[in-house]
Amino acid sequence: MADESMRSIADLRDGAALCFAIAEAVAVEDDDVATWQNTIKFLEGSLAIAKQHHAEFVKTAAMSGSAGDNLIFTLPKTTCIVPKGKLDIDFGDYNVTITGKDFVVTTPYTNVDALLKLPRHSTVSKTKVASYEFVLRLETPVSYRKSTLKYIAFDVSATSAVIPNENILLHDAELENDASVTQAKLHVAVQMQLQRLMSHIRVIAEPMTGDRRYVSTHGESFVKCYRKTTSGHLFFLREGYSSSRRHRVVMPVYY
Repeated sequence: MADESMRSIADLRDGAALCFAIAEAVAVEDDDVATWQNTIKFLEGSLAIAKQHHAEFVKTAAMSGSAGDNLIFTLPKTTCIVPKGKLDIDFGDYNVTITGKDFVVTTPYTNVDALLKLPRHSTVSKTKVASYEFVLRLETPVSYRKSTLKYIAFDVSATSAVIPNENILLHDAELENDASVTQAKLHVAVQMQLQRLMSHIRVIAEPMTGDRRYVSTHGESFVKCYRKTTSGHLFFLREGYSSSRRHRVVMPVYY
């Protein structure tokens, strides 16, 4: 397709004209079905590339929006609960940014008013912690697609050690040479860095009742609860409580 033709179609904002032009370019002689299959495949591939570039530029803009916001560390392909997916989480001097295929969620640390670290037990051994769910409660909800998020939540393995350039990317030279980080369990290193970056709040960890760690009669750190037919976990904390349902919607901590 000539550059002039493409420009004229773009100027008209005419999606139909663009679609027919692509169909003409990928046409299969005497086979309209194959022609439109090729057209759909072409447009879907183009849309995926456009979304990827859009997310990258939005992320760059978000990170540059705060002066001096250099990247400190990244958790690549992390199991995110809110927003959901295997996503990259970037921690800068001032902002946390989560990048998906078609979205970017970013917020300054000053917008985080509670930081939780909740144990998730193994399905095989109820007394063994398999992972920790980190929850960042946001004072002001942030934009997410056509909605907003009140929380950012993600899982970190309870057993994995820090493996630089694999399960954590250290962008800060001091961290790369810090044995307390590089020789620690991944969840310990993450907690330590989050506490440093969000020094205005304290990490709420270990379900407690009074001065004692809470353990159910089944050896778990939570009790099962239900809302109609949806099951969930209820954690008792010194500062209040937190619950998460099967669809991993995190509920507030009350003080």
